[in-house]
Amino acid sequence: MRIFSVAAVVALVGMFFDERWMTGLAIVLLAGAMGLRFLGGGEEAEEDAPDEDGEPPTD
Repeated sequence: MRIFSVAAVVALVGMFFDERWMTGLAIVLLAGAMGLRFLGGGEEAEEDAPDEDGEPPTD
């Protein structure tokens, strides 16, 4: 979630200063964040997944 926030700030600053390279960097950061979210989010998803009986996990 933090990388999305950083990319959004970089995009806004790039648009404000009319810097194409900064806006492009924001696009790359957003694409990377989406890739990490969909390809590498295995551990967090397993922790919050329900048990075999369908109940949320208890610690």
